[in-house]
Amino acid sequence: MKEIFKELIENFYPLIALSILIGGVILVFNLLNNIEVKYSKPYVPLTLEERLKQLPPTAKRLSDEAQLIFPEELTQPESFNFDWTYNRRVLKIKVPKTQLTDESLKTFYTNLYLKNNWIILKNEYTYLFEHQLTGDHSCIDKDTSDGLSYRLVTFATKGALCY
Repeated sequence: MKEIFKELIENFYPLIALSILIGGVILVFNLLNNIEVKYSKPYVPLTLEERLKQLPPTAKRLSDEAQLIFPEELTQPESFNFDWTYNRRVLKIKVPKTQLTDESLKTFYTNLYLKNNWIILKNEYTYLFEHQLTGDHSCIDKDTSDGLSYRLVTFATKGALCY
């Protein structure tokens, strides 16, 4: 009986050592993860200026164009976001639905767009504008039945999809 037990230990020794090693690695990662959570700083959204430092000049141009139409939203870091990748260069702004109703869009905001060198393009699903000088696009979704408390306004560079 002793020999059988000894033989089993010898045969399973590599598996036992491997399981102890894996358990130790898991334990170390859990401890490191707990330390990181305890001592990390809380997330604070970056301001517009801080975000623009990390992006190319075209992002500044888009934010300048957006600031002429939606200046209040760009002062609140949680109200806007840059989606800046190789084939997608977009500034997204969340505007409260109470502020950006269909009526205010047709009267007030359309006039702001037109006054700042934007033209209206025909589109079935969005209110779509194109900047006459830069070719940038801005779009606002026509469907407001999504259950959100805001409408997403998108400013996209020329060639990027605006949706």
